[in-house]
Amino acid sequence: MARIDEVRERYESITEQLYQNKETFAEYLKFAGRFFKMPTAQTMTMFATNPKATMVADYDTWQRFGRQVQRGTNSIAVLDGSGLKHYFDISQTAGGRPPYQWTLDKQTAQEFIAAFSKAEGKEYKSMSGCVNAIGRTAAADNLENAIKALNISETDRAAFEKSFVSITQYFITARCELGGRFDYKNNPMDLSAFDLVHSKAEAEKLTEYVQIAARPALLSMEKTINSLIAERSIDNGRGKTDLVRRGQDVLSRNQDGERQNVQAGSGNVRVSGAGGAGSDGRGTAAPERTDRPLGQGVAEIHDGELSGGDSVAGGSPEMGTDSPSDRQGSMGDVGTSAEAVRREESSPENDIHRNRALGENTELHSGTRGNGADSSSAQRINSTSAEDIFPAVSVYIGLAAGALYDNSLVRNAHQNTDRENFDVEVENAVTGYYTRLITGRESSEYSAEQLAPLYNRFQQDNDCRAEVVSAVTDQLDESLTSLEAARSKAAELGIPFSDRPYNSEEEYDPYAYDGSMSIEDSRKVADASNLHDFMLDYSDELEMAAASYNADEFRTYFTDRAAEAVRNSHNEALTEMRENPEYLKSVADLVSDGLYNDIRSEIQQRNIKYPCVYVNGSHNRNFSPEEVGFKVNYPYSVEEFNAALNQANEIWNNDEKYLDSLHSVSVSVYASRTESSTYNVELYASYHSIGEIIDEKQSIASANILGRLKDAISEIENKKPDEIPDDVDKFYVNHEMENVTWIRYNSDNDAGGQFVCTYMSFDDIFDAMEHNDPMEYLTENCGQEFLDRGAEGFDGVAEEFMTDSEDISSHDSDCLSKLFALTEPRYAIYQLKDDEKLRDYHFTNSEHLKKHGMYIDRENYDRVYRGRLQENETLDDIYKRFNVDHPQDFRGHSLSVGDIVAVKKNGTIRAYFVDSFGFTVVPDFTLSREERKARRALTDNIGLLAEKQLASDEMDDLGDKLFNYDHAPVYSSITNWTMGASLSADEFEDLTTRFHNGEDISTELAKRIYANMRYLNFEYPPADGISRVEISSEKTDSGMIFRTNGGFEVSYTWETLGNALITAAKQEFDRHEQLDREYFLKEAKARINEYSQREFREDANFSELSRVPLAYTTHEDTEVGISVYADLENKKIVTMYGDKVAEEKNFRFSDDMISALGNLEFSDLVSITDETVQRLTEPQNDTLSNSSTEGVQLNLFGEPAENYAPRKQTAITTADTNSPLITQDMFDCVLRCGSNEPRSLERIINQYQLNKGAERNAEFLRNEFGTNARGIDFGQSTGAADQRITAWYDENGITIGLGDTALNSPAQKTITWEQAAERIEELLGDGVTEKDLSLTLAPSAEERAKLDPFYMSYFVPWNSYKNYQIAKAHGFHDLTHEWDRTHHAENFDQIDSRAYLVHSWLKYPKFGHAAATDYTARYIRYGMMTREEAIPIIKARDGKLDPLCVRDFCDFCGYTESEFWAILDKFYNRDLFEKNEYDEWQLKHPIWEENK
Repeated sequence: MARIDEVRERYESITEQLYQNKETFAEYLKFAGRFFKMPTAQTMTMFATNPKATMVADYDTWQRFGRQVQRGTNSIAVLDGSGLKHYFDISQTAGGRPPYQWTLDKQTAQEFIAAFSKAEGKEYKSMSGCVNAIGRTAAADNLENAIKALNISETDRAAFEKSFVSITQYFITARCELGGRFDYKNNPMDLSAFDLVHSKAEAEKLTEYVQIAARPALLSMEKTINSLIAERSIDNGRGKTDLVRRGQDVLSRNQDGERQNVQAGSGNVRVSGAGGAGSDGRGTAAPERTDRPLGQGVAEIHDGELSGGDSVAGGSPEMGTDSPSDRQGSMGDVGTSAEAVRREESSPENDIHRNRALGENTELHSGTRGNGADSSSAQRINSTSAEDIFPAVSVYIGLAAGALYDNSLVRNAHQNTDRENFDVEVENAVTGYYTRLITGRESSEYSAEQLAPLYNRFQQDNDCRAEVVSAVTDQLDESLTSLEAARSKAAELGIPFSDRPYNSEEEYDPYAYDGSMSIEDSRKVADASNLHDFMLDYSDELEMAAASYNADEFRTYFTDRAAEAVRNSHNEALTEMRENPEYLKSVADLVSDGLYNDIRSEIQQRNIKYPCVYVNGSHNRNFSPEEVGFKVNYPYSVEEFNAALNQANEIWNNDEKYLDSLHSVSVSVYASRTESSTYNVELYASYHSIGEIIDEKQSIASANILGRLKDAISEIENKKPDEIPDDVDKFYVNHEMENVTWIRYNSDNDAGGQFVCTYMSFDDIFDAMEHNDPMEYLTENCGQEFLDRGAEGFDGVAEEFMTDSEDISSHDSDCLSKLFALTEPRYAIYQLKDDEKLRDYHFTNSEHLKKHGMYIDRENYDRVYRGRLQENETLDDIYKRFNVDHPQDFRGHSLSVGDIVAVKKNGTIRAYFVDSFGFTVVPDFTLSREERKARRALTDNIGLLAEKQLASDEMDDLGDKLFNYDHAPVYSSITNWTMGASLSADEFEDLTTRFHNGEDISTELAKRIYANMRYLNFEYPPADGISRVEISSEKTDSGMIFRTNGGFEVSYTWETLGNALITAAKQEFDRHEQLDREYFLKEAKARINEYSQREFREDANFSELSRVPLAYTTHEDTEVGISVYADLENKKIVTMYGDKVAEEKNFRFSDDMISALGNLEFSDLVSITDETVQRLTEPQNDTLSNSSTEGVQLNLFGEPAENYAPRKQTAITTADTNSPLITQDMFDCVLRCGSNEPRSLERIINQYQLNKGAERNAEFLRNEFGTNARGIDFGQSTGAADQRITAWYDENGITIGLGDTALNSPAQKTITWEQAAERIEELLGDGVTEKDLSLTLAPSAEERAKLDPFYMSYFVPWNSYKNYQIAKAHGFHDLTHEWDRTHHAENFDQIDSRAYLVHSWLKYPKFGHAAATDYTARYIRYGMMTREEAIPIIKARDGKLDPLCVRDFCDFCGYTESEFWAILDKFYNRDLFEKNEYDEWQLKHPIWEENK
């Protein structure tokens, strides 16, 4: 048995054991937990092979780890696609240290319990408790999907849920117990869920759902545990070195952990770069995250290394990848010696391709099955434990960020390009820097040995590489942005600027960098930045001062307040200012004016209106106003404060902690910027408004101020609501003029009310669509008018505004969408992204994309332009404009093949692919990727639906029974056996027997297989982020309805679904047949070659599989040649004596012939008995056994000649090889009979009609006649008595001899195939008489007048469909399982030629109907269909000419498909057809719109 068959058999056997024996299944769960990232089908096979395995990898992976697979050990073979993958357990290896695996020792378990308790907000006492909680949550997240997929009833739901949770918990436990001291304490595992599923296939699904549920939980635990281990190693002394750049601290901190240097931000003054600071501590620090410790977040560590992207396995270099040492011109893994790391630079452009590695960290793709399980997931394991990673990855990032800060290319890219180009420049610079660093051409405080693991990681792990580059890019972007802001600030302050830090060890240069700034000025600006940031802690006080003082007053106030604050501070960055008041004043002067303007601007932006109320704070030491909801130092309006006050009262009165408290808050009320009154408001007094507080509380403010306050607040609090609503915007649309009037009412203005009218065109709205806040854009860029209360026209506008006459209201939930819809029809142009992965898509037509299985996805395109579609503007007009006269704001390339034009009209978007000729509709361009995948799953291949219904072994059984019935098992009377949802063994046997007898079983088969299906899940490789789509289904009387989550719906009849099942089974059967054939040929060739090498010292000749030479010799007595050959096509071994078959051994089974070929002996092969020789040499047996004796042959170019049985004649020993007795008539007679194969003459006639020429015709005849013989009674064709001839065909031509033999005849003659080809040409031309052509000529008028035709239906009820049924019962095969013709309503008429169907369909553009109308009309006449049932078929099919027909027609005629459609476009009947807005022909008056 072949190894792959053994593995398949092992898989089938173990699955049977697992689902029949719960104890065995429990053992399997413990095993599978160790390999939770591997596919279920592979872990099952591994369990059957080696249930004690703990860590597996392929041979090459172990080699890379320095471990050798021991000789004589057998691999653990698992199914991998259509082949095998071979693993070895670590117990089968020896050598280097074992790879890292996380384990739960006591300390790690305690730390995990603490971390989990903190995260959950609940204290857990044991690891078992944590595992139970994690497993319960994981199971709950997947429970509903499992219940739907497994058709669990509501009655069984509770029991299933309990068992599902228990199994998931035990699965997680299995991994936790590996290599550690964790002892799970819980109730025994509840496996009752397996009693609730209905088949072995559903049991397999249940196992997969358990693994799907447990896997994310285990991955999260893995990250957390690795993080804890890594943090512990850092706390033990690793990773504590301060990040430095060129010997200077980049991020130094004081003993309290505070940053001493300036962290530049928006608006801050900044001198030094992201990577440097002055020796005196001035300058700016690197971004804070540069110095974060390793393991700071749970999701940040995988197996002791920094994770990358969405990776679910360890972040270490993947075992089995294309490592640098595998590539030409690269340096390989960086070792620990300095000499090793300086060998050669690796190419940063090399892609690292993922492969499989150690089974401990193998990713899972659920949904795979035993036969053909997809194990293409990346399988990883770390070669470095957490303790080995030093320095931290964050330090590695910081080194690059510091080093590249001064890089001119990086700076230019940041200043002059967009973010995408900046990212590319940074990645190139980072790669080059790390290479120089590791090869010693760039210095750092770390040795090559220390940096080697990180360098290897960066080079080999794409996820790690992407994360490091992203972090460096973010830091540089932030640093360089701050640098530019600092440069602008320095210019604003009127002082020089330098972006290089001062270094006292360098030669003094008062004009560093570009000679524009002195060192003293640089230091002062740095201190100004430090003081600015320091004083932001006093922002509330500064805001009050800025609101009260002018600029000069604020400067004095700021200098005094800064001196007091600096004097009381211990911040070392402020030391010089603290010690030198005059220097502090000069620095404060630099800061104050800009700060004053910023604060005043912020106040204005808040749009403070007076009177307003501030909550200042509280005099109570242990109370803050924020506790009861107040915002301190916020300018409340009167209405806002009253609302906040009542909310505070509610909080105060309902919280018991304030029961005996006497807290109060300080409140200031401002009538204007300079007029205010302050009150201490007791919360327990429950005031309800600021007016009430002013009335009841005492104030030291003057009577005038209090009077103005009371009047202003009273007017607000007692104000009656305006009768005109001010909470709604109304839009009045003029479609004819294409403009909109936007009106809103402002009740708060000096006139007591005001209408604000904004006038905007449709084009203005279109322009606003490009902005984040479209309404703000319209307000700022469109014309406005203001109409005050009391002004002329106000009352009229108010009256209209009070009605509901507007077209659009801001109260409409889709207000903005309605405004945007006014710009329709509009269009957008999309062009492919500049991505190397999309290279094959650029300038490629849709025909090529479809042929190669390439899809048009929205995610691969960028929108490069959007415009409004002008009246009567067509797609061709757009194409011309974007090739000849580009709009000024267009930034893409000229419109060309592969681009997309999307048109939105009446709320519907339709996308058009720019094709080689014209445009092709892309129906799903605007859909989400998930919805697009779901729809394609339903429409592109209905076979996918069938494949989802049966397990792989069930599909095998169905294929064998349907298409190899005579050799398939008999299923009758088998108990406890079902297929699909409800097909029993007896029913299965009955259905397949009826299919074998020619009956149509598709409908019944589908109903039994699909009976209980409600949901379908399709799994995909997660390359685009969509690894799974779900489709719901609904059963109807006529079939099934399938729906996507996006509402797309497809209906299939039971017959269609059943045929899809049969087709899928046929494909599976053919696949197995092909595999069996490949196996047979491989084994047969191996055995023949072994024999040939042994006997002849050379390989056998397999150029013609039906005639593989095995032996040749001559008979020792007769000297006649004896040859033996193997016919591998027909499974037989043939022994020839001369040109006669002496013996033929036929083999029914492949294995029997393989066995015979394995025991070949030359002497046995050429041994022929004397009786056989005598039989073959007797005259009556001289003619080849294949001579035809079936009577008269069909003859299309001459009179018929009758074959005859050979008769005895006297042997003649002297032969004449060019005998005149052999005449031309004899050769003509042989040629007119054709070869010995059925329908030979038809093929010969067809060949000559193709006009291929004499040489091609001769080659055709050589193949057609082959090597064979025929006996012909020539006397009957000429009138001569007893004149018999025999013809022999071989490579050289045709030999004719008199009598019963050709080659041994005394009178014989040979012609070549070239001569035969020329003679047939003559016979077909000159030899055809008018009589021969009589049946092809039309009858004359006189002859037609004599006819009295009648129809069979006069006597017998007859119709075309019934005729089809009769033919089918007698062996006729329709197109079922082969081809669903898009423009036909049946599958049996005109099935012999695809191209011919173009001819019959051409009725459609001429007359408006075609094959679908023809046949549905017949079905209606036959009573098989109603008109209502026919109309949807005609609408869907009549005009949809099948693309296969077009392709065959174009191939034969030499047209391209684009040319075909362009020609056809000219011949549409304009009286019947018109083009729609999408440039598609449509009927003006469809028949379905007419009355019956």
